[in-house]
Amino acid sequence: MKNFILFLFIELLFCQYLFADVFSKAKVLKIGSPEREKNVIIENVSLEIISGKHKNKIVDVKNYLWDEKNYNTYVKPGDTIVIRIGETIDGKIDSVSIKGYQRDKILFLFLLVFLIVVFVVCGKKGLIVVASITTTISLYMFLLLPMLKNGYPPIIACGFVAMLIALVMLLLILGFSKKFIASILGLSIGMLFSVLLSVIFVNLTKISGLFMDGSRMLLTATRSITGWTLSNFRGIIIGSVIIASLGVTLDIVVDIVVGMSALHHAKKDITKKELIASGLKIGGDVLSGMLGRLLLVFTAGSIIMLTVYTVLKIPVLRVINWEFFAVVILEVLIGSITFVIIIPATVFVSSLIFINK
Repeated sequence: MKNFILFLFIELLFCQYLFADVFSKAKVLKIGSPEREKNVIIENVSLEIISGKHKNKIVDVKNYLWDEKNYNTYVKPGDTIVIRIGETIDGKIDSVSIKGYQRDKILFLFLLVFLIVVFVVCGKKGLIVVASITTTISLYMFLLLPMLKNGYPPIIACGFVAMLIALVMLLLILGFSKKFIASILGLSIGMLFSVLLSVIFVNLTKISGLFMDGSRMLLTATRSITGWTLSNFRGIIIGSVIIASLGVTLDIVVDIVVGMSALHHAKKDITKKELIASGLKIGGDVLSGMLGRLLLVFTAGSIIMLTVYTVLKIPVLRVINWEFFAVVILEVLIGSITFVIIIPATVFVSSLIFINK
């Protein structure tokens, strides 16, 4: 999950504002005789564009098949593929290149399977899951990305959208109740703590953000496209940590609040001290099972890079001082510390709300 949120921002921003109306689907009509040049085979492919503003047009494309097979897109008549269309100033086709296989149908099929499983297992509550997913994607696409593009400070933008997502999800799960208020307050304390630690860590380690995946691409885009003002890469990294921390802490907050609420309703005469002790016990049980998995999730995206460092026998001193490695540690430590700190914060807030009128 290393820098996943940052990578998502960059990909969506880059595609939305730089490559709009450039990618389309095409159907392979026929393949001509291949040509051989050094270490590449060139196929002459005839395509029919089947989506976008150039739909139904026939184009001829050269498909380059290199010796390294993993870089190639192998096609046959009848296949549907993704192409990139280069346009002239007046919007006519200037060039066409094959960019890869069509995967969206398979992705949507798996999404459909996921939704069916959710509804079979959860029944009507599956609607809450669908509503949560839809809300999260919508707020990312139509609120967070435009805010970043228009120059809002990334920390403020990410924090605002993260809390807005939390508000919606908790309302769907808990409704407007004492449990909802306790969850929001506990989550807010954890998020503020996460922001503070992230800012301190980034400043002490002098992380620039320019050496992370896609940052150079985004920097080039901001310099070449009118209207872009996004340049605070440090802020984007901190913002990505905020959103990631929210994702890993939301579940434990709900578990603690719901457990303490149920205990309070079951035992009306329970004291605040007993309720706090029970809440800490619930949080401790959840923590012992989830913290290890949390570390695995945050470090899973670094496996390839760490393997490369090992194969190339790069000295440990060099690795631990790389910005890439520092950001991985930032995500792991801040996410884990926030996960731990949010337990007593949520327990204390919940006890005040449930016991005191």
